[in-house]
Amino acid sequence: MTMRLLRGALLAALGALPWAAKAQSGDPVAEVARTGGAGAKIIRIEADFDNDGLPDLALTTSDACGNKTCAFVLFLRRPDGTHVRVGELGSLPFGYRIVPVSPGLSRFETCTASGDIVHHVSVHVSRAGPSSPARSPVPARDDGRCRWEGTFEWSECGASEYICSGSCRWTLRAWP
Repeated sequence: MTMRLLRGALLAALGALPWAAKAQSGDPVAEVARTGGAGAKIIRIEADFDNDGLPDLALTTSDACGNKTCAFVLFLRRPDGTHVRVGELGSLPFGYRIVPVSPGLSRFETCTASGDIVHHVSVHVSRAGPSSPARSPVPARDDGRCRWEGTFEWSECGASEYICSGSCRWTLRAWP
């Protein structure tokens, strides 16, 4: 077999792999989906994280979650409809809130608990991305900041389904 035939056979075989099928350049969901293993779910939170009036995306895969926390990749939406990756947020797909500070700036707040200690994390988010978080342990019995009212929503879909087809059947999830 000549090198040309071998190269052609190799490229054809690679094109048949699920991760190579429909991956779109510049698609934040496809970018994150590629980081998940077989059977991973994409977890998506759509919200205005930087208080500019445009819906942004926080994305992760179920593989990036552990011990009740997930590391989300934050993509801010530009006025032209594209998204730009600006950093990471450590969070849960539930138990967060976004507090507007000023146009183009918000505070993303989360709480996690370990025993009697509650860790409250507050991160400023602007067009430049998230700032460095400051953790402050507070005894759970004295902390009302983590008892936020409301339902926290996110969507899930199969990473391999999205990569293969470029679309997904998103399932809305909510807590509590």
